Amino acid sequence: VVDGDSITIGGWQAASKSTIEGSLRVVNLYGYGAIYLSTIDTSEVITGEVTVNSYGYLSGFFGIFICRSGIQCTINCKGSGCMAMTYVCESGALCHINPSECGNGNKYKGIDCPTRRSIGSVDIDQYMKKHYELNQDIYDRYDEYLDNILENDGLDHDDYEFEDFMMDNAREMVFVQEGDVKNSFAYNFSASNSVRVIA
Repeated sequence: VVDGDSITIGGWQAASKSTIEGSLRVVNLYGYGAIYLSTIDTSEVITGEVTVNSYGYLSGFFGIFICRSGIQCTINCKGSGCMAMTYVCESGALCHINPSECGNGNKYKGIDCPTRRSIGSVDIDQYMKKHYELNQDIYDRYDEYLDNILENDGLDHDDYEFEDFMMDNAREMVFVQEGDVKNSFAYNFSASNSVRVIA
C-alpha cells in the first residue's frame, strides 16, 4: 500500500525478489517474508531521511537495505523482523539501527539485528551485482518454488515449508566482501518484480 512518500508491505512475500526505490521516506514491513531476496534502495532520494520499520515475522529475511551517500537512514527492528537482513551503508551515508544496542547480525533482548556492511572503496552497484552473481542459484530456486505454488493454485503452500526453504538457503547465502568486487565487472541481473514509487 503506497501512501504519499511511504509504502506498507503487509502480505506474505508481498514484495519478494523486488527492487523498491523512488522518493520513499518510510518503508513499513509487516508481512511474513515481505522482502525476501529484495532490495530497498535509496538511490533516487536526493537528501533527507529514510526509515525502514521491519516489524513482521521474518519480514526482512534476506532483504537488503541500501543507504546511499548523503542520506540519513534508520532501521527499526522488532522481534525477528530484521533477522538475516543486510544493511548496506555507503561512504557518506549516516546509518542508524534501533535498538541502538544492536551489534552486527546478533540478537539484543529477543530482537534480531541486521548485518551491516559499510561500503567505501568500491562502487555500490558493482557490489550488488557481485552479490546477485554469487547467489544466483538461490534466486533461481526461489523462482522454481513460486512456479510450483502457482501451478497448484497455491493449494500446496505451507508456511512451515516456506520457512524450511528460507532456512536451507540461509546456509548457502554468500556475503560479498569489498575485496570480491573488481573494477571491471560484466553481469546483468533483472529482478522479477520492480516497485517504483514517484511521489
